[in-house]
Amino acid sequence: MQISYSADEIRALVQPKKEQGQTAATIRGIASLDAAQPGDLSFLGNAKYKAQVAATRASLVLLPMDFVGTPTEGQIFFWVDNPSAALARLCKAIEQALWPKPQPGVHPSAQIAPGAQVAASATVGPLCVVEEGAEIGEAGGADFDGRRGAGGLVRTAGADGAGGGALDAAVAVGRGPARRRAV
Repeated sequence: MQISYSADEIRALVQPKKEQGQTAATIRGIASLDAAQPGDLSFLGNAKYKAQVAATRASLVLLPMDFVGTPTEGQIFFWVDNPSAALARLCKAIEQALWPKPQPGVHPSAQIAPGAQVAASATVGPLCVVEEGAEIGEAGGADFDGRRGAGGLVRTAGADGAGGGALDAAVAVGRGPARRRAV
C-alpha cells in the first residue's frame, strides 16, 4: 500500500503558522533535505542543515518560524513552531493509515488460560499467549505490539496500575513481564 498526501491534507495535519509557494505535487515520500526529490516532504529540524534548504528539491518543506528563505517554483514552505513535532504528527497519520487500530477481540490462534482475564474492549492478536493470572485491561491505554513494551497495558497478578490496549502477534504474557514467544 502506498500512502500519499496533497499539500492541503498536510496543511490540515501540521497546521502551519505561515506558508509560501505552491505545489501541485502529491507527496509520496519523506527524505532528508539533500536527498529529497519532487514528490517528497522534507524538514529542517536542526539549524546546522539550514544551508541545504535552498538546494532541496522537496516539494514541501517544514521549517522553523525563524527560517528566512523562499521556495523555488513548484515548492511550498510551511513554517511551524517545531518541524520535528509537525513531522511526527504526519508520521502518526501515516502509521494509522497503514496499520489501523484492530477491532476488540481474541484471535482464534491466541491461547488464553482459564484463570487469565481479558477485558471485552481489549485486542489479543494472532499467536499470543495470555497465561494464568495475567490481566489484559480495557482498551485505550498504551498499545503493545512487541516493539514498544508493555507500558500500562498488561497487569499481571499482584502488579499495580491499570492496563488497556492491544497485544499483537506472537506475544506471551504471564505473571512476570511480557515477553515475545518464539513461533
